Amino acid sequence: MREEAIQVFQLNTELYPESANAEDSLAEAHEGAGRPEEALAHYRLAIHKLDWHAAQNTGYERNRAAAQSKIADLTARVSKKLGR
Repeated sequence: MREEAIQVFQLNTELYPESANAEDSLAEAHEGAGRPEEALAHYRLAIHKLDWHAAQNTGYERNRAAAQSKIADLTARVSKKLGR
């Protein structure tokens, strides 16, 4: 089921390449499937897209802070898992 979700969210990023929300959803799917590296990459893309669209995005600060928090949490978990 998780693989199907990843495929759907991947398609969503292709259909809506400027969407930070699509990247965030794909990141969450990768995180749920136990793929932290892929999740981090898509969370970072979400932030990049949020920054790029900051002027148009009324929830920019809230969305950016949430994505930054997810990156920090996931990075800490990956580092702990790897013994760093």
